[in-house]
Amino acid sequence: MARATVVDLLRRRTVVVLMVLVPLAFYAARHDLEGQSIRFLAMGLAWSLSTLAAFAGLAGQEIDPRLRLSGFGAGELLAGRVLGLSSFALPLAGLYAAVVLVDRRPERWAGILLALGLTVAVALPVGLVVAALLRRPLESAMLLLVVAGLQMLLDPAGDAPRALPFWSVREVLTWTVDGTDGGYVRRALLHAAVAVVVLGGTTVLARARSLRRRPHLRHSVV
Repeated sequence: MARATVVDLLRRRTVVVLMVLVPLAFYAARHDLEGQSIRFLAMGLAWSLSTLAAFAGLAGQEIDPRLRLSGFGAGELLAGRVLGLSSFALPLAGLYAAVVLVDRRPERWAGILLALGLTVAVALPVGLVVAALLRRPLESAMLLLVVAGLQMLLDPAGDAPRALPFWSVREVLTWTVDGTDGGYVRRALLHAAVAVVVLGGTTVLARARSLRRRPHLRHSVV
């Protein structure tokens, strides 16, 4: 499953290239403001990775029924897909972390690594759960764009942003850029852990329910 996910992504070369360039464009657009440029980069990366994960999840729904009949469980299929996506997402996050560290030389450089790491950890299950629930590419991409945009625009100190999945990333970046206390990092880690568990569990349940359905079978009533 992990290998199939990577192969499928590599076939979508134009889409992958565009998704790679989106965070860089966000970063360059606000380069004159250090804090804003880093936050825009993180949210651009969040949208790119979650959208790629959604596309991978939608593509995998075509072969999941056959794999399920071969003995794979819904959790195993999800784990393989996450592994394949991670092999792409982690190097990309590492590349952008290197760009920021060389370009900005932030004092709290560990915060950059942590923020982009949390972006990967949360973005993949976000994309997969949206794909599992909506099951349509355009609607999935638009919803993910709205989520990332709201997370970037809303005041992270308010109550509404806490209900969004990428609030942990904003909290870590606040600690990194604004020099706040360590409570921001602790809250971010807890929020990210809860988000990953809830999103992953929801995806497994949604896919398990979908795989139990067999629309190609029809019962005739005599």
